[in-house]
Amino acid sequence: MKDKILFWIDGSLYNFFLSKYIHENHDCEIYGIFDVTSKPKKFFETQTLTNFSKIWFFHDHIKKSVVEHDIQYLKNFETKYNINLNLETINERSFNKFNKFYRFTKNEILSILEQECKLFESILDQVDPKFLVMHLPFFQHDNILYQLCKSRGIKCLLLRTSRISPLKCMILEHDETSNELKFPVSKNNNSDSVISLKEKLQKMKEKLQKLKKYDTVKKSNDFKTQQNTNKISALCKFLLSNDNIETHFTYYGRTKFRVLLKTFQMILKAKWRKSFLDKNSIYHLDDKQKFVYFPLHQEEEHATLIGAPFYTNQLEIIKIIAQSLPIDYSLYVKESPVSGARDWREISDYKKIISLPNVKLVHPSVNPHEIYENCSLVITISGTSALESLFYGKPSIIFSKTSFSGLSSVQKLDKFDNLPNIIKQSFDKKIDFAELLDYYNFVEKMSFDFNLQKIWDDVGISFSNNGLFIDNEISTEKINQFIKLHESEYVVLANEYIKKIKQL
Repeated sequence: MKDKILFWIDGSLYNFFLSKYIHENHDCEIYGIFDVTSKPKKFFETQTLTNFSKIWFFHDHIKKSVVEHDIQYLKNFETKYNINLNLETINERSFNKFNKFYRFTKNEILSILEQECKLFESILDQVDPKFLVMHLPFFQHDNILYQLCKSRGIKCLLLRTSRISPLKCMILEHDETSNELKFPVSKNNNSDSVISLKEKLQKMKEKLQKLKKYDTVKKSNDFKTQQNTNKISALCKFLLSNDNIETHFTYYGRTKFRVLLKTFQMILKAKWRKSFLDKNSIYHLDDKQKFVYFPLHQEEEHATLIGAPFYTNQLEIIKIIAQSLPIDYSLYVKESPVSGARDWREISDYKKIISLPNVKLVHPSVNPHEIYENCSLVITISGTSALESLFYGKPSIIFSKTSFSGLSSVQKLDKFDNLPNIIKQSFDKKIDFAELLDYYNFVEKMSFDFNLQKIWDDVGISFSNNGLFIDNEISTEKINQFIKLHESEYVVLANEYIKKIKQL
């Protein structure tokens, strides 16, 4: 019997290309749910590149005119599939403070939820897929589909960048928040292995430093590509076409006037915010100061909204950490280098951080590896810094479950009341380097070479004005050009998926 595979395909398009190569190299039936805007939809309605057995356009099934909702259905859905719908909606960027253009009513949110849940149930009933292929969920609707498939026993294949390298990827059956990696632990403890251990550790540390330098430069370059000229170019395209305001709930309220006004407001605000950040951050570490390091997450990202949904208020977390430190310690808070892509934070947020007497704001340009060398402890919500610090002999505390939170040198926080004691205990923790290298080797074995960020960047360049405007016409010619450019990479990716499918 052929495997039935359901693909979730959004504006990043990479799963559309992936579906072509999996279908060509594996005996399967493929189905697609497309979360795209109006103009790309025209291409997907008629394309013959990939032979889907059936497709659905997600936003066709979410009607603005439907404001009634069946609360009993939603309650039964929650109970049946063990999905907390309030948790999904309150953190949804379209429904909360991050939406600058529209305020959804409770009835509108519940109506959208009901339509989504019924659509997904209907699709799964019709297809009965064995596999769901999607990226890590970004929004409430794709996360609900993911949670629903998990509950129904459908194998979910999620692609994510490896924790040990931005140039490698892993295909996971679960989001990290639900599963820590289980890996074999070596038993060799003789003196020769201790010397070898130190050598291996140093090599991996150097590798991490090189990759981090690459990643930092990459993020910096990505931000440069989103300078004001690109924003204005994308704005002009939007003003000439505004087809989604009534059909896509993520576009509600985006009138041409509001978008025009907000764009120029944010260009100015971004300059003021960056200027304040430059003037009020530290660029050099104090050699005599004992400190704990807390890296800020970019706002509006998976790592907090979905990965750590109860820890989204980073300002409050900073205050709690600062209150929990011993009197002779300071807290160094570093802004994320990618926050510029979202116009940085409010100046009032930066003022709240630096108003705390034992807190210093670190400039995003400071090399994190310099911080690891000098800090006593790393505390993060769900960031990879909690793993990287271990290679420098510095323990870490993390707030959400990740693939590495099961390591003995990482302490997962259960409640803030325990934080002062956990911090004191963590200062005395010795890093189990053998365990750390076992984890590293295991992840490296599970990973494969695939630069996901480059694919996303190239999709942005080819189809969506560097990711700033996604409602563009797609031509077969452009699609074929992209395929020709990235065929070798997609062959590798498809082979990894097929290998995983055959294992399951």
